[in-house]
Amino acid sequence: MTGTPVVLVAGAKDRVARRLAAAIERRGRDALLLDGHAASRLFTIRVSGRCHEVIPELSLFIRQGAWWSDQPRIEPDERFAASESYAALWSVAALSSQPVINRPHAEGWIPAMTAARIQSLLPPGSDQGLAEVFASSPRFAAREPVLAGQAAPADERLARDPPQAREQPPASRQPTDGPVLWGESVEGLTGPAASLPEGVPLRARLVDPQAAYEIVTVVGDRAFSATEDPRTREFGLLDRSVQLAQRARVHFATVTWSVGTDVAPVRLNPNAGLRELRYSWAETEDALCADLTA
Repeated sequence: MTGTPVVLVAGAKDRVARRLAAAIERRGRDALLLDGHAASRLFTIRVSGRCHEVIPELSLFIRQGAWWSDQPRIEPDERFAASESYAALWSVAALSSQPVINRPHAEGWIPAMTAARIQSLLPPGSDQGLAEVFASSPRFAAREPVLAGQAAPADERLARDPPQAREQPPASRQPTDGPVLWGESVEGLTGPAASLPEGVPLRARLVDPQAAYEIVTVVGDRAFSATEDPRTREFGLLDRSVQLAQRARVHFATVTWSVGTDVAPVRLNPNAGLRELRYSWAETEDALCADLTA
């Protein structure tokens, strides 16, 4: 192996980080796969007046699952130490002059975004039909003025095949009389809002069951589509995904598009798993390796 190592900060079960580490090593560079706590202890920040220096300066690939998911229940002292480690690596990643994917900002790492937050990233005056509501119970979501009266009766087949969890990006065609009010509860359940438990808070938006779904993976200024559907290029989804990721200030993310009567981004995920990335993994791997070993 040659050159300085690339540090991948991720949980032990993160398959994306493990595959990327193997790809980096195949290209002749060392790859260190560490959790957030171990990675934070690897670095020192030296400050002198208005100048700072990160030692050592290494390329970083940071996954958001590196911190809490493997330790759901920890003691107060351990939680304090974990928070200190988190803050230390946040500073290292923000100050490093080397490539960092994804680099945190003043408010931290950018989380996954759904329709409502994506709408805030779009240029003023954009109207992409991205209305999304947050309610304490499904029956209240259905009464929101922005959605009321527009949704068709829930289709139970859709409950078993949500658009965000299909094996293939294009949506299967389902007969319906109109849009379905689709929800996701705070417990992680998804489906037609009418099929979700009452009394459990949720977010909901109208879903066109006749729409197809495209997943575009963005790495810097490059974008790779999951399908070869000609509508992806017809609607310029590659360039639009790059622009959206840049507005979100992320280097690496997937953007899921609903392609039907309207074309709209419905999810931006800077911490995508292989389920979203596998359709264009070869191109994504090449792009990430090129940026981390530059």
